[in-house]
Amino acid sequence: EMLRENSSSSSSSSPAEDDDDGDGNGTAAGTTTSLSSPSDDFRLWCLGLSGSYRGPATYSPDRISEARSMREGIVRFLLDGEERVRRWSSRDAAAADDDDAAGADGGTTRGHPPARWSDDEYDLHALSSECASACERAADDDLDGSSYARALVRLSDGGRAYLLRSSSSSRSSSYEGGDGDGDGGRGGRRHGGRASRVARKYLDADDG
Repeated sequence: EMLRENSSSSSSSSPAEDDDDGDGNGTAAGTTTSLSSPSDDFRLWCLGLSGSYRGPATYSPDRISEARSMREGIVRFLLDGEERVRRWSSRDAAAADDDDAAGADGGTTRGHPPARWSDDEYDLHALSSECASACERAADDDLDGSSYARALVRLSDGGRAYLLRSSSSSRSSSYEGGDGDGDGGRGGRRHGGRASRVARKYLDADDG
């Protein structure tokens, strides 16, 4: 929760806002300063880097620096993801107007959320489910903060990697002439066997 609050307070300085390519990974001047929060660094150290609350804690400037690096990585993912959603949302209305005017019958528009999930989307869904389960197990295990923090970092790293891949795929489909439904763009991957297998696996798990 404190990480989400930090991302909201820093949203006006999102690193994605100065990224002309819209890939959510730009580096705005002063971003590091805007993400600075010594109190949150200390909280994250308490959660994931101080060891078990039943034993002695290891406190040092190096450990606080490690907590700072970890927290800023998570917050950057939240900011980049928020910026990507904002870009998608702002383009949805324009895309709908264009589709209505052209008599389009569905599909996707470059730079928008995919109408059909590719392997990347299924992998991200699987990762988020795994990390959520890991956090629940950590919370039930006398609040195993170290495992909880590792799950957060794993999800944020995977999420930022997804943002990079999806942005690159979006640009590639434009160069190759793909429209999201044909073999020239990302659409060809959306019907892949691996994506279908992963989808069935996690949808069945959700139903169970």
